[in-house]
Amino acid sequence: MLPKAVVVHAGARDDYEVAKALSEIQALERLVTNVYLPAAAINESDLLVRWNSVSLSAKALLAYCAMRVRLRANLHAFSDTALGAKARAIAYRRGAAIFSYSHYASAAFAPGEKQPHLRFLFQFHPHARAVRQLLTEERERVPQAAFSLSREGELALPRDKIEALEQEAHLANGWVTASSYTASTLIEAGIDPEKIHIVPYGVDDRIYPRRQTRPNIDEPFTVYFLGTLCQRKGLYDLLEAFTLLKTRSIRLLLRGRGMVDWRLLSGYRHLNVDVQVGLSTDKIVAELHRADLFAMPSLVEGFGHSILQAMSCGIPVVTTRNTCGADLIQPGNSGFLVPIRDPEAIAAVIEEACSMRERLYDMGAVAADCARTYTWARFRKNIQFAYTRMCADNAAVEVPLTHLGVPPLRSHGRGSSYVE
Repeated sequence: MLPKAVVVHAGARDDYEVAKALSEIQALERLVTNVYLPAAAINESDLLVRWNSVSLSAKALLAYCAMRVRLRANLHAFSDTALGAKARAIAYRRGAAIFSYSHYASAAFAPGEKQPHLRFLFQFHPHARAVRQLLTEERERVPQAAFSLSREGELALPRDKIEALEQEAHLANGWVTASSYTASTLIEAGIDPEKIHIVPYGVDDRIYPRRQTRPNIDEPFTVYFLGTLCQRKGLYDLLEAFTLLKTRSIRLLLRGRGMVDWRLLSGYRHLNVDVQVGLSTDKIVAELHRADLFAMPSLVEGFGHSILQAMSCGIPVVTTRNTCGADLIQPGNSGFLVPIRDPEAIAAVIEEACSMRERLYDMGAVAADCARTYTWARFRKNIQFAYTRMCADNAAVEVPLTHLGVPPLRSHGRGSSYVE
C-alpha cells in the first residue's frame, strides 16, 4: 500500500490536479488550502477532491480576504507559513507524507521532532535564487520596469523569507517540476538531477479548441500575448521588438491577467498595441483563433500555461527556453525559440513569420496536435508515477512502478519526464 499524503497549496492551484491524482490511487490524506472552489476543479474528469478531504487554514483564509483588499507580499508570506504549518501538523498526527508546492514547504518540511519522513516538493516556480538573480539584473537593465519588478515576490519579500524559499528544495527528499527549465534551476542549486521528476501540465482542448479556419490575410498580421503585463514575462523585450520592425502593419494584442505595469506600457503609446485586461476565456479563445502568432518571451517561468493553451488553439508560439518552450516546441515546425532579453531576435522571428504567413496555419496545426498529447489525465498519471517512485526511493514502499500502467520514462538529460 502506498503511504497517504497531505497536499498543500493556496487556492485552486492547477485545478487541484495533484490532490486529484493522489485521490485516484487512494493516496490522498488531506488537501490543505486557504479557499476551496470545487467548480474550478471540473474538467474532463468527474473525480473531485471531496469536502471531507479538505482542511482550510483559518489564518491563511483571513490573509486571502485581506489581500483581496490590498495586495501585500508580507501577507503572502504569512499565508504560506500558515498553510505549511497546518499541513505539517496534520501529516505528523496521521503519519502521512507531505506533497507540498513551493512557498509552503519551508514551514511544512521544517526540521525538528515533528518533521515528516516523506517530504515531496512540487517546485512550481523556478528556484528562488535563480529568479532573484534574474530579476535583480533586470531591474538594472530595464529601469522603466522597476515598478513591477520590485513587486515580484523574490524581490519584495524580506531577506529571511527569501532564504527560507531558497532552502525549501534542500529540506525535501522528492522533487517534481513542470518543465526542464525549472528542473535546471534545482540542479544549479545542488539537487540530484536523477531525483527530479518532470511532469508537464495539461490543457483541456474543450476549453481551448483548435481553430478550424485560417486567419483573414486581409487583416493586419496579429501577434498575441496573454499573461501578467510585466517584465517578468518579457514585455519590455516584446515592445522593443515592435519598435525594430520594418513595417507598422503588424498589430500587437496584449491581454492581461493580474498585475499590469502601466508605467512600462506608457512608453509605447506610439505602437499599434491594443491592451485589454480581464477578458473572459471565451473572448480570449475567439481572439486567439484570429491571431497569427503567440508571443511570450518570458525571462522566467515555471511552465507558462498560456503557451500550451495557445498551442491547443492552433497558434504557433514564439517563446524562450526559460519556459516550457524547450519541452513543447519543435523550432520551425510548431513555433520558435529565442534567447531571453533579445528584442532583435524577437523582431527577426516576427518578420520571418510575416513572410511565411500562409504556412503559420500549418505550423499551428502541428502545435495543436502536440498540445493534445498534454492532457490533465496524463498529468495525473505521471504525478502518480512520480509519487510512487519517490516513496520507493525513500524506502517507504515496495511497489512495482508498472502497477500504475505508466509508460517508461524518457530522459531529457536534466531530470526525468514521462510520456504517454
